[in-house]
Amino acid sequence: DWNAGVDTVVKSPHFESFIAVFIFGNCAVIGIQAQLVLDRKDSLAIDVFEQIFTAVFVAELIFRIYAMGWRKFVPCCRKKRHKGSWWNMADALVVIVTGVIPSWILPLVGSGGLDTLRVLTVLRTLRLIRVFRVLRTEFFKDVCTLLRGMVDSMRMLFWTCLVIAVLTYIFAIFGVVLISPVLRDAYSEALSSASRNEFDIQELADLEEMFGGMTQFMFTLTQVLTLDSWGQYTRMVMKYCPTSWIFFYFYVALAVLVLMNIVTAVLVDKALTNSMKDAEEVVKQKQRMKKEAMDRFCTLFTAMDTDGSGSLTHEEFSAGFQNTEVAMHLLALEIEPANCEEIFNLLDNGDGTLTLEEFFDGLQRMEGMATAKDLFRLLHKTQLISNSVNTGSAETRASSRQASCRVGLDDLGPADDAISRRLDALFALVVATSEKVDMCLRQGTREPWVETTAI
Repeated sequence: DWNAGVDTVVKSPHFESFIAVFIFGNCAVIGIQAQLVLDRKDSLAIDVFEQIFTAVFVAELIFRIYAMGWRKFVPCCRKKRHKGSWWNMADALVVIVTGVIPSWILPLVGSGGLDTLRVLTVLRTLRLIRVFRVLRTEFFKDVCTLLRGMVDSMRMLFWTCLVIAVLTYIFAIFGVVLISPVLRDAYSEALSSASRNEFDIQELADLEEMFGGMTQFMFTLTQVLTLDSWGQYTRMVMKYCPTSWIFFYFYVALAVLVLMNIVTAVLVDKALTNSMKDAEEVVKQKQRMKKEAMDRFCTLFTAMDTDGSGSLTHEEFSAGFQNTEVAMHLLALEIEPANCEEIFNLLDNGDGTLTLEEFFDGLQRMEGMATAKDLFRLLHKTQLISNSVNTGSAETRASSRQASCRVGLDDLGPADDAISRRLDALFALVVATSEKVDMCLRQGTREPWVETTAI
């Protein structure tokens, strides 16, 4: 029906890929639009593309709401079947706030804040985060790991920035108390000195700008944290405050060598943990897909089991095509009335009826591609059948030869015991030779012939 068709289309990878192409295209247009805003220029083509992208994203949002239900876009909804998601709500808000309002609503009402809201269209680039769902393939596995690591490290990044800010603030307090007064006194003496040295005055002025207050000192320590040419101005400070190297040594040791390496180790550990979670998520997704398939086949099995016995006969399996809904599902599985008997025989284990397990396992394998396990199972069964046939054939030929020889021996009678013993020995040799020939044929070698000839 229409609902199932829309749900299938929305959840398909092809639909995600189609929307991803428009997201990438919209990001490219937003970059061009930002340059035009800076140059204060207008472009009709950019406006047309903006309308097209807005229409496509609104249509996508409508289809998703129709297929998934509006409760999926409300995070406060905690029902088991309709649990809301913050990501869905954020995606919907991005489409409405950055697309519908500035492109369609405000031009109609003639609002003067149109240029301000147009800047919000830049937020539409955040929809690139959605693209990583399309990249969940083996080829883009590394890209997906990087994106997942970036998203999951936001909390860790917040606490890292907070710890660095606190540590830098504490060291800045010590620096302002211990180092800044020395530099300021030296700068004042240089300005009031009779023999003014312009180079020293300019150097002290630069140091006053870098270490002359809390904010200046914290910013300079941030440069030290990034190791941005910090040796140059720390040596300048040591010229006027020789013991300042101890201060910078402890800051570099704590902030750079200890803290940053700990943060790196934690982020790497988190990335490895996320990789393991991805593997677990793949297993869980397969289990969910198997459960959904089991529910679908169980519904189909119940509809075909007209007598409610819990098993399907050949008549019930064939009569399923008389039900329109059942026939539609069977045709979707490429089961037609012409090959109905063949399919039933393939699914049946020999008792003439199909249980739910036989029905589910068989149709699930027929619905998808053959796996290595299926091929190995088929090869193993074929080998067993071949060995059974070869063994039965050898026994049949040996029995036939034995019967023929025995008939000849019976015809001779007990008149000549010597001849009978010779014939018995000859019969044993023939049987042994026959067994060796059969073994030779199975193993593909000619060596037993030599041994037989020697006998």
